[in-house]
Amino acid sequence: MSQVLYLNRTIPPKGTETEQAPPPPPPPRIGPREAPYLEALQGSEQRREEALKPKREVEERMVEMLPSDWLFEEEPLPKRSQNQVLAIGESIVLDTRVNAALRLAHRSKFMNILGHCLWGDEEDSELVRLGYLARGAVMTFQPTNLWELYLVGNIVSNQWKLDRTLRIQKAVFTAQAEKRTSGRHGLPSATWAAMELDDEVMRCQKMLDSSIKSYRLATKKDRMNLSAW
Repeated sequence: MSQVLYLNRTIPPKGTETEQAPPPPPPPRIGPREAPYLEALQGSEQRREEALKPKREVEERMVEMLPSDWLFEEEPLPKRSQNQVLAIGESIVLDTRVNAALRLAHRSKFMNILGHCLWGDEEDSELVRLGYLARGAVMTFQPTNLWELYLVGNIVSNQWKLDRTLRIQKAVFTAQAEKRTSGRHGLPSATWAAMELDDEVMRCQKMLDSSIKSYRLATKKDRMNLSAW
């Protein structure tokens, strides 16, 4: 039988053995520590539901007008006859990435996430346009998880800002046109008043382009892996 020798202690002579000291404690475990906040994460889904509830009248109106299950309804799959025989190498389409993205948007209450885009004075027709814009963005960019869905939300938000700025520019022109006054170079003053918003339109366009580039960069690796697979 082998004995464990501790170099920092001397071996007592025979007949004078005393009770051996307990072995040193094991070294600390290597790896991530246990998260003390895991219990706090319980019920996080309920808290998320509470956080996404409409806070303003316009948001409540939007959610009521555009039910998530209707707005993000899945696209129909190609239909096949029951008697149709599959050819060698032919596959059956059971699901698409578009429908997977639409289901994600429905489960995650995408329109509630976009509530911050609204100023509060939007008409019903504008809310419908925002809904179709959100559906089109989901079908185009096809997010695969909640993070990518929020990035798509940035794209929708910036596109909505651009649309709103263009509507404001049109309203400015219409209001000034009623005065029928002339400005520089003989042009109507309404033209110059509307052109003053061109810089803001360009800024919104750059924000939209930046959000699209950010999404493509964030999802480039995943898309390449899916293509290779």
